[in-house]
Amino acid sequence: MESKAKLHLLVATAIRESRVRHGLQQQDLAKVIGVTRTSISNIEHGKQAVSLAMFCKIADALNENPGRFLECILTQTPAPSVTEEDVEDEAIRSLIKGVVGGGKRNES
Repeated sequence: MESKAKLHLLVATAIRESRVRHGLQQQDLAKVIGVTRTSISNIEHGKQAVSLAMFCKIADALNENPGRFLECILTQTPAPSVTEEDVEDEAIRSLIKGVVGGGKRNES
């Protein structure tokens, strides 16, 4: 397998495994980062490449430190999750609380 295709597969697998580990459905993750469920499915199956910006958005939504998450992908080691407080984007942090916390968000 060529290295670019292998990297896409490694990223796709890591995203799927992290999403499942966090108990999120594809639709949940899609809602948090503002894409369709189909996009998440395509990303997880390696059919859609992930830009660096999208990778960081996905990592934040999955409570993963983007740099550490990429390092773990490249070294093929499990990625440790970061705490909710480590996610810098307040909007994403709020959406994570809503999805993980049972779907109830404060809309004020």
